[in-house]
Amino acid sequence: MKATRTTKIRIEKRESRFIRFARETSSYCTGCLRDTRHLPVAQMATLLDITEKAVFRLADSEQIRSAETADGHLLICTECTCREADLSSEVFLIAEVSK
Repeated sequence: MKATRTTKIRIEKRESRFIRFARETSSYCTGCLRDTRHLPVAQMATLLDITEKAVFRLADSEQIRSAETADGHLLICTECTCREADLSSEVFLIAEVSK
């Protein structure tokens, strides 16, 4: 009888996401108790890999911290959201410097 060999293959995947925004949006966060970076809903949806509608639902149910601008735009705290979603080691937020 012929002996059979078994080969185990292990695949590891590491993903990093880079988000660029034209100007740094800073606002006071009630969760962090200080001024932190905030992202618009569309960029936060991309970061979390969910729909914009889901981001609005999370903000309405206060599962993620948000702030509203004077124009009525919703901004999401990146630090609280990344910490709660366990993304802090994999997410890099890069602010473009406008000259």
